[in-house]
Amino acid sequence: MLTLSTSFGDQPLRIIDNVPASQQSYQDGSAQKGTYQYALKAVYADGGESPLSAFVQVVR
Repeated sequence: MLTLSTSFGDQPLRIIDNVPASQQSYQDGSAQKGTYQYALKAVYADGGESPLSAFVQVVR
């Protein structure tokens, strides 16, 4: 499973969704106009977690 997180403007990072590890794309239906940063991490079956990925910045 992957945990997808985002931040908008000066807001802190927050989890917005959990998706299957096989998922290759994601559309944030709640995004409004502005600049967002997204990052993800893997959550393993045993409960362990990977480090947070690098951020990707998106302007909508």
